[in-house]
Amino acid sequence: MSVRLHCDVAEFGTAGARVRPVIRKSMHRHNEIELNFLESGKFDLLFGNARYTLTEGRLYVFWAAIPHKIVHLRQSSTFYWLTVPFKHFLSWHLPGRLIESLLSGKFVSDLSLGMPRRDSVQFATWMHDIRSRSKSRHEAMLLEVEARMIRLAGRLSQNSYAADADDGEGPPSPAILKAHQMARYICRHYVGPLSSNDVAEHIGLHPNYAMSLFKNVYGISIGGFVTRYRVVQAQKMLVMTNMKIEEIIGACGFKSTSQFYAAFKAHALQTPHQFRKRY
Repeated sequence: MSVRLHCDVAEFGTAGARVRPVIRKSMHRHNEIELNFLESGKFDLLFGNARYTLTEGRLYVFWAAIPHKIVHLRQSSTFYWLTVPFKHFLSWHLPGRLIESLLSGKFVSDLSLGMPRRDSVQFATWMHDIRSRSKSRHEAMLLEVEARMIRLAGRLSQNSYAADADDGEGPPSPAILKAHQMARYICRHYVGPLSSNDVAEHIGLHPNYAMSLFKNVYGISIGGFVTRYRVVQAQKMLVMTNMKIEEIIGACGFKSTSQFYAAFKAHALQTPHQFRKRY
């Protein structure tokens, strides 16, 4: 069932805390990668329009640009949250599969045995690092988070997956899988002309049904997701290359300069020139 998303936009940067979950009235989003580790308890998170149950001792990672909020507390819980600025995520040497999984909107969970105790200690250390004013501690923390993400990527094929939108246990539902297939197709074909009909045809669905399914899962239209992903790729090129902005426009699939600048300002909340100068 589709719900209307009322969404607050925020910017966290490198931040984190150990907290008790609180039910929010409004969805919120921010352009960082977010890590959640549940120290104890269980609660439900709405991610896009899909509902996930987060359980004790597990690490969850997701792209927080997709609207999300805590909607139900199943048990008394304590969890850590940590946000990583997009510029750091884009500069890390992560396997392509993990990057694509996150940027295609998957809600990734690590189910590996033996990691909860290590993660608990690690997150506690990272919280101290964040509160410190030491540049070296911040840099060390980011290196350790990168290493944890690499370990997560190594387990992605067997012990990690996009958590089930019904109860957080077992493989994803067929509807979620179809939505992820569409998102992956977008991630791989964003440079050329790409319509909602093209995406629907790729997975054999009627366009109207495909658009409804996609929005129900991600809380954003197919066209909106295409634009957002193109902006993400532009951000990556601005940070990691010396390409001229005129070259980036075409390399990211935008049809015109005006379309690019409008989309970038809407999603990044600043111009491409400001973004490059800042990062």
